[in-house]
Parts: sequence; structure tokens; C-alpha cells
Amino acid sequence: MPKRNYSSTTIARSLGATMTVGSAIMVLDSTATVPTAYPFTMVIDPDTSSEEIVTVTGAPTGTSYPVTRGSDGTTPTEHLNNSVVRHMVTARDLQEPQDHIYANAGVHGVTGSVVGTTDTQSLTNKTISASTLSGTITASAATINSPTINGSTISGTTTNTGTVSGGTVSPANISLLSGSLSLGTNATAIVAGGITISYANIGHLLNSTSNIQAQLNNKLPSANIQTGQKTVTVAANSSGTDVVTFTTAFTVAPVVVLTPVRTFTSTSPVIQVTLESNATTTGFTIRFINGTASSIALPVNWIAIGS
Repeated sequence: MPKRNYSSTTIARSLGATMTVGSAIMVLDSTATVPTAYPFTMVIDPDTSSEEIVTVTGAPTGTSYPVTRGSDGTTPTEHLNNSVVRHMVTARDLQEPQDHIYANAGVHGVTGSVVGTTDTQSLTNKTISASTLSGTITASAATINSPTINGSTISGTTTNTGTVSGGTVSPANISLLSGSLSLGTNATAIVAGGITISYANIGHLLNSTSNIQAQLNNKLPSANIQTGQKTVTVAANSSGTDVVTFTTAFTVAPVVVLTPVRTFTSTSPVIQVTLESNATTTGFTIRFINGTASSIALPVNWIAIGS
């Protein structure tokens, strides 16, 4: 609806010709003092049974104005030559502000609902850029560009190229790795391919179908990291070996680190766990040495890192 225009200096005019019921042209006796910004309201035959409100929609040709008939609930009727025509305030000029005051949609040029600062509302079809967001944010196939999100819970499917800090991120699918993501305060950072995921609880990355996991794999296409545990029982005062075979062969021999799962004291007898020889692309051999007077079942954690 276009804005209507008003004048405080328009004097009463009269019709310069009879106006039939079907006519969309209003002929005035003169254009003097008539508003020159469109649209505006004119009332023909005011305070009579023939009163009709018309909306003047454009500039005149001579003294002939294009109009919309029967405005503001009135009915088009025939008006005789010399009928009084006034520029007036009508019911709609008072009703529309009241409707606006109590409306929560379709105001201020907004087609949908107006977003408030205190009411609980659902936002759809919004572009949020360079914003600070807080509270619980549920996103469904949403794109959040360069936001700062503090102390929030985010769920749903999101694309994030901004910074998320101090909150909980639990989406079904996060597409990021084009920016820096900071999550929570529960774990150390992962830095890969120029992307930092810091202070996060990232347990769900163990899910092989995770979108984040897939993207990390893409960022580290040559990485091959395998882990496991091997337990060997070694007789008293003797040694033994056992072979570990990798689930997937490495392209080149990896680096292998062994960690015994046992607490030792400075007075403990000699117990050693070493590599029998350098690891190969398919596995390695662990040597267990038991310097105690009894048989020992010794579990050892191992990690192999290579490509």
C-alpha cells in the first residue's frame, strides 16, 4: 500500500463536469491548492447521502485527475457538475494507525512477522551476517555467516564460517572448515589444514559418518593413524615377543609408540616393553622382558602414525 499524501492548505473545490458511476476520471474546476504528491484523498459531496471517497492516483491532464472510486468503504455513485469536492481526513486515516499499533505482521514494509526482543519467535528465511547471537539456536538448513555466538546451544543443520565460543554445538550436520570454530571448554585443540577446532567435546567425531569427520579426512588425506592394545603373559625371569598386524597397511613404515598399562614404582623389578625391530608397513613385533620372580600378564597400548 503506497503512502498517502496530505495538504493543510487545500481549499474546497467543485466538479468541473458530471462524474458518472463508471468513470475513473474526476474533473475539477481548478487544480489550485490541490496536492501535487500522489496518492491523496478527496471526498465528493461530503455530508450528503451521495458522499463518496476517491483516491487520486496520479497527476492531472489539465484539470482531469485519475482516481480510484469507492475508497474507504464508500460506494461509487453519480456526482453532478459543481458538486463540492474536499481534501479531507477519512476513517482509514485514523483506523490504519490503530491497526498498525496492534499488528505483529505486515508492518513497516515487512511482509512477514516483526522480530521482537522479548517474545519467543521462530525465524525463517533470514540472512544473519556479522551478528552476535545468544540463547538456544535451532537451525534447519540454515546459513550463519561470520557470527559470534556466545553461551548458546545450536542444533539442526548449519553452515558456519564464523566463531562459536562458550556454548554447546550439537548439530546433525555442520559444514565448516572454511573458518575458525571454537567450541566449549572440554578438550584440547585440533589443528588441521589451517582449521582450528579448540576446547571442544569432540567425541561424536568417532562416528565415521560424521560430516566433520569426513571433512577432517579430506583435510588430512594422507594420514593413517591406527591404535590398539596387546596383552602378553611372560613367565618369571624371561622374555617373549608378540606380533601386531595393522588393520590397513601403511604406504611407508609408520612411527610406533608403546605405552604399558601398568603402574611401576622406583623399586619395581625390571620389566621392559620394546620394539623387537623397526615397524614395517604391515605391522611390528613387541618384546616383553619380565625380570620378576612371577609370571606377569602385561597389557600394552600402541599407536602407529604414518601414511
